[in-house]
Amino acid sequence: MGKTRAEPDRKEETPESAPNPPFWQRWSTALAVLLIAVASLWLAVDRQKPPLIPEQEQGLKQLIAWAEAHDIPESRVPRDLQQLAALEELDLSGLGLTSLPATIGQLSNLEILSVYNNPLTELPDSIGRLTNLEKLNVSFNQLTELPDWIGQLRNLKVLWVYNNQLTQLPDSVGRLRDLKVLWVYENQLTELPASTGQLRNLKELYVSNNPLTELPDWIGRLRNLNRLYVSENQLTKLPATIGQLENLEGLHLAFNQLTELPPEIGKLINLKALWVYENQLTQLPDSIGQLRNLKALWVYGNQLTELPASIGQLSNLEVLFVSSNQLTELPDSIGQLRNLKELWVYGNQLTELPDSIGRLSKLNPDRVDLRKNRLRRLPDSIRSLPAAVQQRLREQLNDQR
Repeated sequence: MGKTRAEPDRKEETPESAPNPPFWQRWSTALAVLLIAVASLWLAVDRQKPPLIPEQEQGLKQLIAWAEAHDIPESRVPRDLQQLAALEELDLSGLGLTSLPATIGQLSNLEILSVYNNPLTELPDSIGRLTNLEKLNVSFNQLTELPDWIGQLRNLKVLWVYNNQLTQLPDSVGRLRDLKVLWVYENQLTELPASTGQLRNLKELYVSNNPLTELPDWIGRLRNLNRLYVSENQLTKLPATIGQLENLEGLHLAFNQLTELPPEIGKLINLKALWVYENQLTQLPDSIGQLRNLKALWVYGNQLTELPASIGQLSNLEVLFVSSNQLTELPDSIGQLRNLKELWVYGNQLTELPDSIGRLSKLNPDRVDLRKNRLRRLPDSIRSLPAAVQQRLREQLNDQR
């Protein structure tokens, strides 16, 4: 018998010894698995979307048709029904719209609605159904009234209605218990409804540029108020209750007809800025010195003949603007204002400056104005001031009455 040819030795192939597939093949396989997973997840989420009820679907279709007719871009009003139904912010500002469709009330998920800068004369009642709304901006329109349904927007936090033609606010505004910002300046309001005093969470109240003749006593209930702007009205006095606004940081009273500030103003312990220029004040209360956090005091354009000595207690004051009054002297306590950077006393009747002015070492030479007074000399103490400030004061000494 012939010899049988020996079989060559063969190693048994195991998973460890099997050749690896190329990198590109492994990468494409992983990508395919990922895409399948994402698609499955998307389909699962899509199936969970609640179907639109017929009334809502019809309303949304009408809203889309309205958007098409007014050439409103899809970036503002989506054309997909599900996207439109889920919309949380709608911006229709500056589109020249003269009216809004009632079907806007179908956007039940809406949280922000802005129709700023349009010639709108009224708002549809259906907006009152947008109970998830948190911010509503209807400023720079031609609205003559704010509808009573505004009080139904219980989640509203910001309401901007400035630059319209409102003559009053509805009592229902007092039901907006979560409201933090109310801007109604540049309207024709002669009074604010008493229900406004129920807005205990309000932080900003801007009612400037209206013909208001008084600030009501209930203003003191707004304990969380941070900014109160009532400039350019017709106020002749402030209620004593204003002293209850202990969280107030900014108080704007310019361009009114105030003849005095109540002593309770000194209770505004967190006040940082007080604007009371262009009024008819003849004096400031001694309690002004209690405003230890005050940084800016603007009282130019009044009839002040003196400043109280207590003004020296304003240790954080950086800006003192008392130009265009009838001051004949500055109190010696002004030298205690060690943080003062700006001193404006232009257009008074000062004949001399106190020696203590030499202690105001932080004065900015570009923010000091002593012109148009009756000064003949400067105190020797100014030599303690920075050279640039000394130079500016000497230059202004030559520009007196």
